[in-house]
Amino acid sequence: MKKDKESIVLDLKEAQGLVDLCRYLLTYSPDRVYLPDEYDIFTMLEDILNER
Repeated sequence: MKKDKESIVLDLKEAQGLVDLCRYLLTYSPDRVYLPDEYDIFTMLEDILNER
């Protein structure tokens, strides 16, 4: 199967951001994950990446 040009490709920074996001969620909210509707998941990723 060929992937078309518009398929999403994560670069290393984004992939690391996803790993950090998972760690963050597991560390700070082990019981339940609560994200307000207005808080965009990508905004959260950017916040985590900017903290590094």
